[in-house]
Amino acid sequence: MAPSVEENFQRLLQDVREGMPDEESAAQITTGFQRHWDKPPLKEIEMLLQRTTNLHDARLLLFFPEPVDMIRFVTLIQRAPTGAPPEHPQNRVRVPFLALLYMQHVKNWPLMRAFIQEGGLRALADGFADDNIYLRAQAVDTMMQLTNTELHDWFEDPAQEPAVHRRWLDLAAPEANFVKNIALNLDSSFPGGSFYCLQILAFWLSLLRYFYCEQRVLRLGTNLMELLVKWAAAEGKPADEIELATKLVEDFSRFPTIDAMHGQVIGAAGTGGAEPGRKVCSRMCASTPTMSPSAISCHGPMYSAPPPARGAAAAHAGSLEIERRDDTVRDERHDAAEEATERLEVSEVELTPLSEFCTT
Repeated sequence: MAPSVEENFQRLLQDVREGMPDEESAAQITTGFQRHWDKPPLKEIEMLLQRTTNLHDARLLLFFPEPVDMIRFVTLIQRAPTGAPPEHPQNRVRVPFLALLYMQHVKNWPLMRAFIQEGGLRALADGFADDNIYLRAQAVDTMMQLTNTELHDWFEDPAQEPAVHRRWLDLAAPEANFVKNIALNLDSSFPGGSFYCLQILAFWLSLLRYFYCEQRVLRLGTNLMELLVKWAAAEGKPADEIELATKLVEDFSRFPTIDAMHGQVIGAAGTGGAEPGRKVCSRMCASTPTMSPSAISCHGPMYSAPPPARGAAAAHAGSLEIERRDDTVRDERHDAAEEATERLEVSEVELTPLSEFCTT
């Protein structure tokens, strides 16, 4: 007989306890999980998702989601509108959903595949600018974990799952403010945040250049290059962070920067699943300073982001394979799963051209 949802939750709590470095941290995390289990923000979830949600479904969505649920997760972890009061539904819902994403779900590739496909990278990138430093740290750390090639080999050539792979190009759209939000963390971030952001940027630039730039040449906007130079000269940063920033400057300064296209990173498509000769280069707003992760260089080495050093609250929540959802629950979600499958197929078609991100 399959374990009940309640039994699965108790197993999850036990897994978390075993993964924590000390009893105090374990108690804090499990107490928080228990509070969200006992009283998830039902009313707010219903308002944001525009659908009736009962206690059982809210618990499953928060603690034991399936890939089909990731479109809702993306909605629920987004920031509230600028100027929204603390009691705004988005503020209440975001806290538990981002915490579970950061501590549990990010280690599950089937979930993250769907999360990325549904626009999760954009939602996380927006969190890089969160005024709440704890929520900002969770958004940055989650994206850092997503760059880990132990979760998914992003640099396998040809690219695995191209439609998912190309979602990193979404961050090049000017309205994503990816570089701008990364730049905010250079001088003001959580402990270690600037280095995390620098590694994420390096990973991203490396990925774009290797897979989506003709002859693997990516020219940076002048302002982005100035940011990297500033980063390399920053005082009070760890030696590893300065070393990475310096490598980025050396690597990308081999080619002229772009002044004509204000704030853009310019390249043209190479391989990585794209048709030969097709331009799938991306543009990125570089008018604001930015930071980078751990992968760089198509002509030089690529630095794959190491697993992030976790704080006490996040240490090894562990990847918990939970048997969940009885047949009744799965039947209830059958239609939603079919709709999601259709949406993924459509997304793959829509993502193929990428011409809207291209420039010559």
